[in-house]
Amino acid sequence: MFLHCLLTATLTSALLATAAKEEHRETAHPSAAVLNGTYYGLHNTHYNQDFSLGMPFAQQPVGDLRFQIPQQLNTSWSVPRNATEYSPACVGYKQTEGASEACLTLNVVRPADFARYDNLPVAVWIYGGGFTSGSSSNPGDQRLALHWLQENIAAIGGDHSKVTIWGESTGANSVGTHLVAYGGRDDGLFRAAISESGAPSVYARYQAPDDWQPFYDAIVDAAGCSSANDTLACLRGIPENILHDIFDNSSIVPVHTLAGHSGPQFIPVIDGDLIEESATVQLRKGKFVKVPYLIGGNADEGTSFAVRE
Repeated sequence: MFLHCLLTATLTSALLATAAKEEHRETAHPSAAVLNGTYYGLHNTHYNQDFSLGMPFAQQPVGDLRFQIPQQLNTSWSVPRNATEYSPACVGYKQTEGASEACLTLNVVRPADFARYDNLPVAVWIYGGGFTSGSSSNPGDQRLALHWLQENIAAIGGDHSKVTIWGESTGANSVGTHLVAYGGRDDGLFRAAISESGAPSVYARYQAPDDWQPFYDAIVDAAGCSSANDTLACLRGIPENILHDIFDNSSIVPVHTLAGHSGPQFIPVIDGDLIEESATVQLRKGKFVKVPYLIGGNADEGTSFAVRE
């Protein structure tokens, strides 16, 4: 038996979501008493599991917090809050319907009779999507989420010392990035890692601020912020739908593909902080978290990118 903490959901989670809507008990909501307060979730009779869905692990990046490093939660509550529905998807490239900037949440699935087990191991699933799409409600800020789990997962039946991070595609690259983050510093956030069709190294060369500058300038101009003293503050005040239309306009931000088309690449950036240098270089130097690591590729995955007849 183990406990899933899903930063996203795969097909299995989609099935769970359907089952949650169709087979939950209305009168016996399971609860999760985390540090900030209590959530009530859903019980699924088919799988005999309890779901706590859409729980924020950070302050939502809206208003003045847009384009900022995610901030820890700073509120508490005494009345139990609803955790019976997935949160909206994050706004992403060509991903607007039902999406929202207020999306820094995670979902927890646990055995309904978890009390019979001592300190369940935890699997944290990180979704793929090219760093431009995907959500916790469909088949990172992740680091803060892992810190949230360390502080709260015991209250939901999990063992904070038995966390395995696990992802696919760019989710797999995210897993690898946590292995080399901060020069390979071990913050005790996980004890093992799994990467499916991805690795610590990125698919293309790392980006630098200079690579993005012309596209940032084009975004600022399209948003009417060119004359602002603080262009980033100006962008924080642009309505979400207008800003998203700008991002989706390929004449402003050219679409990048792995085939090498021009345009910014949505991959990790060497910032001298979270990522000190190339993951390949760090691996050679031994600058990575020393935990068991399972890495491989999913069979026939490339067909999803092929031209369909």
